[in-house]
Amino acid sequence: MLDQEPCCGWPLYQVGDFIGAGEFSVRIARMIKDANVGRVVVLDADCFRMFTTRTRSFGGDVAGMLFHHVTQVLDNWLTEGNLKVAKKISGPVTYHDPCALARYCEELEAPRSVLSAILEEDLREMDTHGKMANCCGAGGFLPVFKPELSRETASLRLREAEEIGAVLMATACTRCDEALCNAQSNGSAGGKLTIRNLVDLVAGAVCV
Repeated sequence: MLDQEPCCGWPLYQVGDFIGAGEFSVRIARMIKDANVGRVVVLDADCFRMFTTRTRSFGGDVAGMLFHHVTQVLDNWLTEGNLKVAKKISGPVTYHDPCALARYCEELEAPRSVLSAILEEDLREMDTHGKMANCCGAGGFLPVFKPELSRETASLRLREAEEIGAVLMATACTRCDEALCNAQSNGSAGGKLTIRNLVDLVAGAVCV
């Protein structure tokens, strides 16, 4: 873990502050290089998109570094037997594709492979999924600029999960977690759904 880990610069990029995004890109790339690591695991889908598609163009020297979203790492660990599933998760489960991960980074398989390993039943896909999945309402700083629209967007996603009979919605982005949980707590949809990040689900399913 980096000491006093800085932002990747994605939020500034989103609001059009390219100079600020560049400063953060250079800073975090330098810190990673100084840590003498070749692989970086990223929890947030937007950060993953920033590192893999924007950091270098904003001046961050990430040459020779490999960036992995946490779902890719978990998939490898489960496939290679480094993690052993002790108790599979029961009940109808669906998965929300984060826009940054699925649409822009085209990572569709790793999260589903992880879920296949830890679920008792087959995954239930919502009507919109993969690259065409509806947004959770967290994208583009929508919760800041138009919070009501953000909640409405998240509520739409929650209703999609309810319509297919899911009792648990797995996510793979911390921003999605927040947006969906906020909409649920607002009482507009998804009252009976459990929303869990994929990392938490794996932690509960494997033996250590």
